[in-house]
Amino acid sequence: MLAERGVTVDASTIHRWVRKFGPEVRKRAYGAHRSWRGLQWHVDETYIRVGGRWCSLGRAVDQIGQLIDFRLTARRNAKAARAFLRQAQETVRDLQDRGRE
Repeated sequence: MLAERGVTVDASTIHRWVRKFGPEVRKRAYGAHRSWRGLQWHVDETYIRVGGRWCSLGRAVDQIGQLIDFRLTARRNAKAARAFLRQAQETVRDLQDRGRE
């Protein structure tokens, strides 16, 4: 947006802005999301090409769109799905435990 207006900004300046204003933006954006208690999350799955091979990418995302966990596997079967769900549940439990501290 700055370039459209003819303003030239150095990368180090943007880095300083991110360090200075980033925490405030995060606090305002996720201020209502203080506790992980009652966390709602869902899982989606898609195929992507990695190194010329098709792989299954599973992602667990919370109610505000934050990534909880992901898993990239070569196979799409029940064993891989169960392993991913266990992994995501452990991550959610860890996040809930941190929220209680």
